[in-house]
Amino acid sequence: MRKVPVDLSMLPVALESHGENQWYLDLETGDVFAVFDDPAEEARVEEDPERFLPIDPAASAHDDFRAMEDFVAGLPADEARRDLERVLRRSKPFRNFREALHDWPEMKARWFAAQEQRSEAVARDWLADKEIEAIPRADST
Repeated sequence: MRKVPVDLSMLPVALESHGENQWYLDLETGDVFAVFDDPAEEARVEEDPERFLPIDPAASAHDDFRAMEDFVAGLPADEARRDLERVLRRSKPFRNFREALHDWPEMKARWFAAQEQRSEAVARDWLADKEIEAIPRADST
């Protein structure tokens, strides 16, 4: 297994990105970055393709919706759960779910903690699939 000082704060961002930019993991420094139509960055990646590992999105909108459903299903059968279940059945469930969480600060905190754990697990699974072990970064304290 290859040991890389991966930037674990940015890897979940890259794995959840569904934009037009291509994300990469620098296998030497552990930096995670996106190429934003920058010819110099694109050339750097093309000149040393063994150093830069492309990062493709790991989760789909369906996976994200399922995560919301699972979260709500795990809540106590109370008013917050019923409210969030209604939101998931309406149109634009992602936006409405985020807005509904503002009415339930405790659920909002639980949701973001659950999402952080889920994102970290997805990132660690992705690294394991690529046979990479994340080691501490020199700049971390």
